[in-house]
Amino acid sequence: EHHGTYPLPESQVDRFLMRLTIGYPGESAERQILMESTKEDPWEDRIKAVLEPAQVVWFQQKVSEVEVEDSLVGYVMDIVQRTRVDARLQMGVSPRGAIGLLGASRAYALLSGRDFLVPSDVQKLAMPCLAHRILPVGAAAASHEAHEEAGAIVQDILQDVAVPV
Repeated sequence: EHHGTYPLPESQVDRFLMRLTIGYPGESAERQILMESTKEDPWEDRIKAVLEPAQVVWFQQKVSEVEVEDSLVGYVMDIVQRTRVDARLQMGVSPRGAIGLLGASRAYALLSGRDFLVPSDVQKLAMPCLAHRILPVGAAAASHEAHEEAGAIVQDILQDVAVPV
């Protein structure tokens, strides 16, 4: 995807929770970034902690308290297992990927103001949590095209897997 960089081995890629595409800043934001970069230490006074370490630990504890019904564990398992048997994929999602999807979904539920998981939490996080972990047949592992195709396959799987009610 980028000249001069080397693709990570599958085992290392699997350790990233999500892959997000952020894109480029708008023209005015980029102009501000460039102007700030001309200062001696442009970010020293501007970067502030959002949370104290104790607050991070508190949020981690709250995420672990989000209720997960057995049917939703089964839903995550069904999604992950489908990636392992899909003929369009040469590599499916690992158990680490399933754990990551479930954990990220619980965090999303908490941020949505709930102390319980619903299927839409899993659906919302499936693409960013799983697409970088699967490899379409014939695709180069680190290519943008492979990631796009993988995302489409994840969406197909989500449409095919029965949603618990």
